[in-house]
Amino acid sequence: MELARNFNKRNAVILVDINSSGLSYFDIAKERGYIVIGVFVMPRKIYESLPPGFTPPYLHDKTYFDNEFWLEDDGIGFSELKQAIDDLGLNICGVFAGTDPGIELADTLAKEYGTPGNSPETSSARRDKLRMKTLVAASGLRTPKFSCCKSEEDIYNFCHTAQLPIVVKTPTGSGSKNVYICQSLDAAIKAHQIITASNDFTSLNTPSFSLCEEFIQGIEYIVNLFGNGEKVIVTDIWRYQKTKNSGTADLYQDTILEDLNDPRFAKLKKYALELAHAVGAITGPSHAEIMIDDKGPILVEIASRFCGIKAPLMVKEFSNFDPINSAFDIFTGKSVHFPQKIKFKKKLWITTPHLKESGRVKNIWGVSKIKKLSSFHSGFFPLKKGDTASATDNLFTIPCNVWLAANSVETLTKEAAIVHKSFRVETE
Repeated sequence: MELARNFNKRNAVILVDINSSGLSYFDIAKERGYIVIGVFVMPRKIYESLPPGFTPPYLHDKTYFDNEFWLEDDGIGFSELKQAIDDLGLNICGVFAGTDPGIELADTLAKEYGTPGNSPETSSARRDKLRMKTLVAASGLRTPKFSCCKSEEDIYNFCHTAQLPIVVKTPTGSGSKNVYICQSLDAAIKAHQIITASNDFTSLNTPSFSLCEEFIQGIEYIVNLFGNGEKVIVTDIWRYQKTKNSGTADLYQDTILEDLNDPRFAKLKKYALELAHAVGAITGPSHAEIMIDDKGPILVEIASRFCGIKAPLMVKEFSNFDPINSAFDIFTGKSVHFPQKIKFKKKLWITTPHLKESGRVKNIWGVSKIKKLSSFHSGFFPLKKGDTASATDNLFTIPCNVWLAANSVETLTKEAAIVHKSFRVETE
């Protein structure tokens, strides 16, 4: 922990574990003249271990934050952190969680400093998937069968209760890391062993149990929501198109914006709103993943933070609602008013090609062709020749994302297919 610089009484915000879409908070804070304090629950080593393109800019820029505190690296607890922030003599105007690991601490700090936020009493249910499902099930909303499994005997018992296949996952992970669809008891036991012997990209610690869930066959949707402390609304709905992965969770290769005003999504929106209230996500953005099968909506998970894959930026650009500036406003005590109806001026599609083989990158093809597509909006191409690339088995091993925008779904369908066909990585 570097010596804190005292800025006397000036307005400041605290950003907790920001990365991905959460980096937008930093940009707005600087634009509005706030002093920015970075606080990190995840150790620096975890951030440094992320693949090319996923490491945040502040790792290599010591001037990024005005002050920063790394709880595990600095060996400090909450009381020491609070005292260190107090010693800065700043007016704390808002606290923001940028990723899943920061949710609980952000809620607690917001309460300590009297700034808007969600209740710390339910914050773990917006982070820990076991607590989440327990609370949601208790609210009466439909959830898959689930169990906290601490032993192979627990796995055996759940397999016979829920019937195969089952999903075995780490309780506090993200990015589909350590999530497995298991077709047999042996596969489920192996998944449990892997999960309880390794970290999940959010901590250096290993979990003491795995979370086992009933496998639900259906269509999975992203439902992003926003709350102003009194009212919660659905801001955007996206549909996943997934591809099979051997042994791990089926990962999405396309994320397609749906018409949230279409009556066929009425039940999905109703469920999502009830879900947000059940876990206390009533202030700021929240990101839900919900499956729909022949019985209706059912929980996958929810977190009180922005969706990743640049979705909030696309909503800001192409709709009549700005979730990013609205989030900054709501967490700094300003009022936020919703449009009567959220409308999009373009159809949107996010393509996520996968790598089938690991190895050293020898050649990359298709990027120039992709950039010439009529619907091309932007792209994330982190790999370069000489990099070590891993076969895609979680969202931290994707080789690229391509954002497309057009007036018609037909154009997007055609050009998304071109992206998948054109993008190729040769490894050796």
